[in-house]
Amino acid sequence: MEDDGQNGRKSAALALLGGICVVLGYPPFSFFPPLLILGPTLLFVALRGAGWRRAMLCGALFGGSIQAGGFPWLAGTVARFYSIVPGGENGPTASEAFWIGILAFSVWLLVSTFAWVLYAVLIARGPARAPLSLAWAALLWMAIEAFYPRIFPWALGAGFSQSEWWAQGAWWVGVSGLSGLIIFSAGLLAEGWSHWRRGRSPWRWWGVAMGGIALGTLLGAVRFAGEIEGPSDKFRVGYVQAAISLERRHSYDQAVQFEVLDEIADRTRELAQSEHPALVIWSEGMLPGVWLPEKVAFWMRTRVRVPMVVGGLGAEGDSVTNRAFISLDTNADSFHSYSKRALVLFGERIPGRGLLRRIGIPIPAAVIDAGTEVLVVDCGGVPIAPSICFEGILPGTAFDLRDRGARLHLNLTEDLWYGDSAAPYQHLALTRMRAVEAGLPLVRVTNGGITAACDARGRWIDRIPLGGPVAGVFELDVPRELQRAPLTQEVFRYLPLLLIPMVGFQLRQWREKRSSTPSTATE
Repeated sequence: MEDDGQNGRKSAALALLGGICVVLGYPPFSFFPPLLILGPTLLFVALRGAGWRRAMLCGALFGGSIQAGGFPWLAGTVARFYSIVPGGENGPTASEAFWIGILAFSVWLLVSTFAWVLYAVLIARGPARAPLSLAWAALLWMAIEAFYPRIFPWALGAGFSQSEWWAQGAWWVGVSGLSGLIIFSAGLLAEGWSHWRRGRSPWRWWGVAMGGIALGTLLGAVRFAGEIEGPSDKFRVGYVQAAISLERRHSYDQAVQFEVLDEIADRTRELAQSEHPALVIWSEGMLPGVWLPEKVAFWMRTRVRVPMVVGGLGAEGDSVTNRAFISLDTNADSFHSYSKRALVLFGERIPGRGLLRRIGIPIPAAVIDAGTEVLVVDCGGVPIAPSICFEGILPGTAFDLRDRGARLHLNLTEDLWYGDSAAPYQHLALTRMRAVEAGLPLVRVTNGGITAACDARGRWIDRIPLGGPVAGVFELDVPRELQRAPLTQEVFRYLPLLLIPMVGFQLRQWREKRSSTPSTATE
């Protein structure tokens, strides 16, 4: 089939529309579930009979529309970060910060879109017959989500977070498995469309696709069949969504820093005295400046005198880490700190920073080191474990905390960087789905919203929207024994490894096809 002309234009339009459908099917637009499934379906229809040139174009339009339409907030976030954090005379101006944001977004857009160009080419040149072609498409998508380097590790399956019932599928097959289910169902719908266009009955394919989609509802029904089994502990968590501006928190003026510290201490004590929670949680990076851990411990014991968790930068020797500081009482032995293990590209770390500096390109900020250890501490008989920012959306974080004995996940994050954009909604959806996947209750505290808590099945206890200062208490029933789906972690997270024998099989098919071509021409 030709790659140009009217057929190529139709394919390009379908691919572009498919990417737009994915964006509209994801939070905060949430036209769910039809558009999440329709998007990949249109891509597969566009790739029918495509050569590699048309496949590349379709992949670029599909992936580019997802990245540019779903994540435009990345440019503003990077610009806002570099206009505030470096500070001082050596920091970038507002104009320079703007262009840093545009440059970072442009590089990210190109790199991210290339993944979908590669995906489209591999689909177009992959197995021709279903169901092998459908498995190929689903596993490739899952592999890209799991292994392709990205600033914001988005997952298609997290779109299921918009329905409590559909979200339960993550407990059975993982978020990656839900992505695979969407792609497999989309492939079936596209296959049925192809049969219908050729005058054949499409209902075998469409029926199986509808069955796969209905499977998500069935999984939710089974998971929701009864209440969480076994005994649980009542646990009251105080939260402070403080809405303290980024400029104040990162001010280099000592007077402003002391004002912020006084506000944190006063509001923590007020909430503790009025609501009597087990501890009070503040968001990521609330402590202004860089702190020695012993100084934080002293401040907590003498100035706050209330069990609390608060984020800030901690220093030991030449190392600075993004930390969660925890004090459970006025005893010095009850003080703990956790260092963030997964750092954000272009914010906390910059690839090739040393090389860029050697060739004369100054790179401000990005002096944060990564932590290495999970922290689980006992708080009134409930083992709690913190994570920071986008660690909560990574596939391994909640599993790591659960396997180390945690029964409650505390995620401290700062979504003011994103402004009034889609990012806080995407961030929350992904974090919630990881809670469902691991079966681990979640409390998520942000500075400006969306602060939220959900139980081990992802059911909302409460959500505090974007906006001004709010303080309150989440009351959770924390199970003493967490339920574990036997296959989620061990099988579905590693399903993309099945691509290895499939690639070998496909290479053999290509080789046989090429070797048979000359003999056919001779005849």
